[in-house]
Amino acid sequence: MFSGQKRVSNVPDNLPVIRDELRYILDPKDVYGRDFPGETSRVLKECEIWEYRTRRLVLEKWDEMFG
Repeated sequence: MFSGQKRVSNVPDNLPVIRDELRYILDPKDVYGRDFPGETSRVLKECEIWEYRTRRLVLEKWDEMFG
């Protein structure tokens, strides 16, 4: 879990990741800013032409399930 973050109250304790952790997995620069040196999904991100669709779809589903 990221420092200073709390789990959402309606999210079960056994949920594997919170939303910001999921955002970090999909694109760490989304959490830490453009200057962050790491990357996790560059190849997937580069294959998507107009938008990072996978990120949007994964976060929409997470919000639907736990948001």
